[in-house]
Amino acid sequence: MPLPPQVCAQLCRRPCYCPWVPPRCPRGSPLVLDGCGCCKICARRLGEPCDFLHVCDQSQGLVCDYSAAPAGTGATCNCEHRGARVPWGCPRAPSPA
Repeated sequence: MPLPPQVCAQLCRRPCYCPWVPPRCPRGSPLVLDGCGCCKICARRLGEPCDFLHVCDQSQGLVCDYSAAPAGTGATCNCEHRGARVPWGCPRAPSPA
């Protein structure tokens, strides 16, 4: 989900300033574009902190869940299946054809 224009204007610098070399991600964490659609970052995994810039691994069905966090403490990557948060783990994402 792209950032709203007002948030993007505050958080995202233009032109993009990214490291020359993309980060080396832990096994199972793919390189994805940050929330600004600018720099490559390692996708956050289940239970890891996330925010508008540090996105979760959507290929694994993860979403940045603000509802599970106490007010002001941030959010974590949680599973979502058919629009509902699931506490038992992510269903396997279909393989790309």
